[in-house]
Amino acid sequence: MRRFGVAGGRGSILGEGGEFETLVVDGPPSLFKGRIVVTDEDRRVIREGGGCAWLSFRRADVVLKDELDHAGKLQTDALAVQVPGLLDPRFEDVMQCLLTLAAGDKQQPGFANLPPCDDSNNPGVAVGALSNAETDLPKCQLPSLPPSSAASQEWAYLGGDGGTSLTVEEQTVSIVDQIRRHLEECALPATAITNSVIVLRYMSDFPLVNEHYGSLFHEPNPPSRVTISCGGELLPTNAAIAVYLTVQLHLQPHERRGLHVQSRSYWAPANIGPYSQAIAFPLLPLPAANPAAQQDGEEEGEPRQGSRLSSLPLAVSIAGQIPLLPASMALPPPSTPHYVELQITLALQHLWRVGIEMHVRWWTSVVAYFPAMSSTKTMQHRALLAAAAWKAAHLWPDLDDGENAPDERDASDDDDAGPDIWDRRYNAQFMTYGGGNEEESFPLSLPNWSIPKGLDVNDNETRLLFKSKVAKIPFFFAAEVEELPRQAGVEWHAHLGLAELQSRSATLYSTMCDKASSSTADNCRSLALGQPWAGPEDVDFYKCLTWGI
Repeated sequence: MRRFGVAGGRGSILGEGGEFETLVVDGPPSLFKGRIVVTDEDRRVIREGGGCAWLSFRRADVVLKDELDHAGKLQTDALAVQVPGLLDPRFEDVMQCLLTLAAGDKQQPGFANLPPCDDSNNPGVAVGALSNAETDLPKCQLPSLPPSSAASQEWAYLGGDGGTSLTVEEQTVSIVDQIRRHLEECALPATAITNSVIVLRYMSDFPLVNEHYGSLFHEPNPPSRVTISCGGELLPTNAAIAVYLTVQLHLQPHERRGLHVQSRSYWAPANIGPYSQAIAFPLLPLPAANPAAQQDGEEEGEPRQGSRLSSLPLAVSIAGQIPLLPASMALPPPSTPHYVELQITLALQHLWRVGIEMHVRWWTSVVAYFPAMSSTKTMQHRALLAAAAWKAAHLWPDLDDGENAPDERDASDDDDAGPDIWDRRYNAQFMTYGGGNEEESFPLSLPNWSIPKGLDVNDNETRLLFKSKVAKIPFFFAAEVEELPRQAGVEWHAHLGLAELQSRSATLYSTMCDKASSSTADNCRSLALGQPWAGPEDVDFYKCLTWGI
């Protein structure tokens, strides 16, 4: 069962042939003109011992459904399709926090001392942007190959060739050819690419770029992808596109997992285009397989290998999430109340749901991309809202009081707040409910506060525990770009998700220095793609926090 993700109650037990059969006996009238009926008298259970049993049917009847009622309409009295709410309870609370902030109440629990949203204040997070006139952007060059022992590489490709003026289609074709040659030189398949970031000068070029970019991938589960448009100032004069790839040098096909959403649902947006919602791969080099494990004709990559992989920590690259309504694949209409707050919250919920499905237990950091605004005040306010949403999603359900001990809350509140305990523990759809003192009972909850070290505060000291959690929330970045796909109002990009981690396996390392070295600045600049960098000489104080596994 573990091969199919059913361990711990995940998945549905359906079978065809051999061990057991699944038979559908009824369905919607549009598909089923009749239903299969077997009375209790016509069936019996035959138990053979050893946990095996089978059903014996003496008779089965097909009962035709009445296609039309007296009014000439399909009968739908027995077909009550439940439409779930747009937001989970976690993100309903996140939305409420944002509405409180938007109303100007800075004393919402957990968000005290947020600066007012005006141009005269410097926010606590780096949300300001440097104009192109204030800095010289670094030139993008194809990186030299690091030593072969490196686990991954970042490949960068820039459209345009010196002073030659090429169309965006010609630049894209050239970049795709360069990527193919580079893969061949390194003897790597396209599946070695786990994530891509595409930066366009104009978002209107995206459909044309998409056609050629997609020709790179012929296997299932193409890389996750983030797409932004930076306008006419941040790319060199002749460049209309830049592509950044994350390439795993030693990744074997059976070590790579993907999530490709192909149907519309109420859950998360479908993948429209050559990308996957998420790609998971080993975070650390896999230990050498035990030769004894290959006995009895077991092929490499078969069940035992998969079981060994599932027990190791994984890195998860997730596609950029925009606030599409999953059932319609359209953005909420601008007339929707609290349009900005809803977009921020809905796109973040997409990120959370995809992360939970991929067993993510912790994020390294995140960036929220926003389309360009005419007002610095408006941009600063939206960045602060996104930072507040990121914080609230991590602190839920403790956000409502943050200082009261858990035993001071009415136990009935938890019972009425969502699904029953079985769903919370074993149904992936409801694992976002895990939180508070029940973290150990919800190993797939996100975030899982049992993962980071340094949270060993006595449970009775709830206020200290709350403050300790606040200090360990993964970094948040905000970046102003020219335009986002579908003209969305926000795009959430989690830099990396960490999955299959053990308790107390992550440590927060803190490094402070008066001046950032050039290499440190280069490493951290990649976390804020789309935002100009002034260079280390312009940094008076620098603080870098890194999660170590």
